[in-house]
Amino acid sequence: MRGLISLTCLLAGWLLLFSHSARGENRPMNPWEENPHYALAWKASQQAVEKLGRGKDGTLLVLTNAGYAKAGGLDSTAALEAITEVTGCSPGKGNLWVIHSALDQPLYFFFFSRRSGDSFYAETDEAAIRADGKSSFQEILSRETSRLFRHAVLKNISLANLSSAPEETEREIKKRAHGRNWASLAALAHLWILDLPVELVRAVQFHDHICPGVLSGYYLARFLSAQFPLTGDQRYFFIASPSYCKDDALQVLFNQTVGKRGMAVLPLSGEDQAGLLPEARDAAGIFFRYDPKTGKGKGAVIGFAWGRLRQDSGPGKDKLFPFLDSLKQILWMVDRRNQYDRYVYFIKTFDLLPGEVPQSYIRAGINPWEKLGLWDKNEKAKKP
Repeated sequence: MRGLISLTCLLAGWLLLFSHSARGENRPMNPWEENPHYALAWKASQQAVEKLGRGKDGTLLVLTNAGYAKAGGLDSTAALEAITEVTGCSPGKGNLWVIHSALDQPLYFFFFSRRSGDSFYAETDEAAIRADGKSSFQEILSRETSRLFRHAVLKNISLANLSSAPEETEREIKKRAHGRNWASLAALAHLWILDLPVELVRAVQFHDHICPGVLSGYYLARFLSAQFPLTGDQRYFFIASPSYCKDDALQVLFNQTVGKRGMAVLPLSGEDQAGLLPEARDAAGIFFRYDPKTGKGKGAVIGFAWGRLRQDSGPGKDKLFPFLDSLKQILWMVDRRNQYDRYVYFIKTFDLLPGEVPQSYIRAGINPWEKLGLWDKNEKAKKP
C-alpha cells in the first residue's frame, strides 16, 4: 500500500513538472488564465516591468479600469490578479488604483515610475479581445504588443519634462494622440506622488480623474466635518446646487448618494445663476443636518471662493496651456488641503421651521434659493 502511494505521488510530480515545462514558467496553472483579460494584463505588465521596473519597493503605480470595463463583453476583473502577480503592486500597498469606468470603455493599463518619471500606457484593442476569446494564455503572450493594444505609449511625464515643451504637450492631449484616457491618468500619477489620504484617493477613483472641482469637494467635506458636524442621531442631506465635480467627492466621502436619498441635484444654468443675489454667486450647495427623531435641524448655504483660489494659486489665468495650468493648480490645491477654510465659508445658516424637513426645500415647484431669500426676484430668470 505504501509503495502504491509513493508511485502515485511520483506520477503526480511528473505531471506537474511536465505541465510547468510545457508552459515555459515555474508556476502552477491559474484558473484566471482562461479569461483573455488576464493574459492582456500580464502582457502589459510584463512590458511595463521591462521598461520601468517592479513595484515591490513602492516606486511603481498602476492605474486601470479593470473590473469596470467589459471589453468584448467579458468581465475584466481577472486583469487585477495578473497586474499584482507581475508588478507586485496592489490596492493594499496603495500603488494599484482601480479607476471608475463605463462598461463599454476600452480596458486600459497605465504604469508610472516615481523614480524616473517614465510611464507606460496600454489601451486594449476591442477587436483583439474578441479574437482572443478562445486563445490560450501562451498564445496571447506570444503576440506582438501592436496586435493587442490600440495604444502602447512610453513617455516621461515628469512635470519638468511636460513643461519643457508645453505646446507639444497640449497639442498631443488635444488630438488625443495617446488615447482619450492618457491625460487624466498622467495627472493622477502626479497626485500619487504626494501620498494622499485614502479618502481623497477614493473620491478621485470614483470621479475617474482629478480636477480642481473634485478637490473643492474635498475642501467642502473637511469644512463640514469641522464647522458643521453631526451630533447625536443627526443625518446630513445635501442639495447639490449648482452641481459640478464637487458632488462626486461629497457622495463618496459622506456616503450621501442620490440613490440613498442623501443628496438631491438641482442644476443651475448660467441664466439661473444670474438670478442669485451677489452674496450667493459663489454658493457650492445647501447643506442640512437633521435629527428625524426630534424633527429638528439646521441648514447652511456654503460657498467656495473660486476667485480667491485662482488668485492665490496663480496658474490658469492666461489659459494658454489648459492641461499644464490645471495640473499645477491641482498640485497646489493638494499641497494646501489643510488650508481649506480659507476658501470655504458660510453664506447663510438657518434653522428648519417646525414641521419642515430638508426635503421641503426640493419639492416640485419650490425654488430653494427663493425660499432662503437668496434669489433676485427682479431678474429675468425666476426659477432654476
